Amino acid sequence: YLSKSTDSFSIASNSVWSIFSDNEDRVWIGYYDKGLDIYDPRHFKFNFLKNIISEPNPFPKSISGIAKDKNGLIWFSSIDQGVYAYDQKKENYHYLNDPKNKLARGINSYDIPSLYIDKLGNVWVASWYSGIYLLKNGSDRFINFNKKTHPKIFKSNRIASFSEDLNGKIWIGTFQSGLISYDPISKTFTKHDSPSIRENGLNRANIRKVLADSQNKIWLGTRQGVFIYDKKTSALKSFNFRIQELLEKQFSEIVIFSLYEDLNKKIWIGTDGYGAFCYNPSDDSLEWFNNNNRMPLVTVNSITQTNDGTHWFGGDEGLVRFDPSLDEFKLYNSSDG
Repeated sequence: YLSKSTDSFSIASNSVWSIFSDNEDRVWIGYYDKGLDIYDPRHFKFNFLKNIISEPNPFPKSISGIAKDKNGLIWFSSIDQGVYAYDQKKENYHYLNDPKNKLARGINSYDIPSLYIDKLGNVWVASWYSGIYLLKNGSDRFINFNKKTHPKIFKSNRIASFSEDLNGKIWIGTFQSGLISYDPISKTFTKHDSPSIRENGLNRANIRKVLADSQNKIWLGTRQGVFIYDKKTSALKSFNFRIQELLEKQFSEIVIFSLYEDLNKKIWIGTDGYGAFCYNPSDDSLEWFNNNNRMPLVTVNSITQTNDGTHWFGGDEGLVRFDPSLDEFKLYNSSDG
């Protein structure tokens, strides 16, 4: 079981790995080293979830991904302890790596970089050593896709992220296998290996984040910066020159940690060491948010937005709330109180 600790005005740790906003505008915060917090904007306080029972399945400390399914379960992935699903009403959780759990079986990997729930309610789990685990809506057993089952698709079993386009196709960012997609109608995987992808070295690159936006463009966040893939033409173009113009310098590498499309169709890009960038496709403008214009985070691991338009950023220096209507940033860290 999980219990909520005493309400606090501070977060449990400054190292925020993942954030997720639910339909009640609560912000779920996953830490590198402290487990999980819930921020309730109605009370301006954080509720830290802690495990009542430490054995046999302790709640994880490193939360790499958060998603909510149609039944209200909050799913968490952990970088070292597998996958969990939290029942808010009963205040208990299913540990999916436990073969005795009553929700779904079939996961035997503990290193999980992310998870994703598509519009059909299917749960996609990215593992670092075992490929993809897929739990179809209504099923109680995960299917495993990996280098052994699909040797022509997967060059390694390291999966990083997922995103769904307007047609229901699932796009998959990988380490060493490049860009992959899954067609739910034909139930087939495709490895995207066009000439422009090979020219940019992304056919076997490390694609940390993938985002299918509302214009059906596929944004790729890599260790070599940002790229945009055109599904219709199979053309890949670099977005790095736009970032370089703002930075006023060339770079050989800029690591992208997060990609997010907000309610106004703006694309947010979270980086390792350069803060965040916001691209507005309506006027083709790009804005840089950094320490010089009040953005407290240097590294942005995760981005989300609540229905009131507030943006939230998680990074290595804490949690940031950005109100665009007031153009105001607020930093929450573990020293608040």
